Amino acid sequence: MSGRRRGYILLYVLAIVGATAAAAFVMFDAAGTMAFETRELHLDARARNLTASGLAWAEAARRAGRAPAGPIALDVNGLAGPAATLTVRLDPNTTVVTVQCRQGRRLLPRRTAFPLKGALR
Repeated sequence: MSGRRRGYILLYVLAIVGATAAAAFVMFDAAGTMAFETRELHLDARARNLTASGLAWAEAARRAGRAPAGPIALDVNGLAGPAATLTVRLDPNTTVVTVQCRQGRRLLPRRTAFPLKGALR
């Protein structure tokens, strides 16, 4: 093989390595973005599920006539792990559900007030 041919193959291999590195850089950046968005969606889903659980507990407590006087913190370790809290407060016309979910350094606090059915606003 001539020296000119070897130089051409070497340049071709270096171009392929450079193109592969550029494609890998783009793909790793996209994978990191997708992983971040997936964690955000998971955290949001946990908060929505805890809110729904708190609202269901509040409805059951009202129907049973055992509504607490002040806010009550529910045990959610089995549902969302120790990095989450759920507090429910039953007011005369509303149910206030406060949720905090943590995943790593990210904390998602959420406070939602639900009016009672048939209550005047």
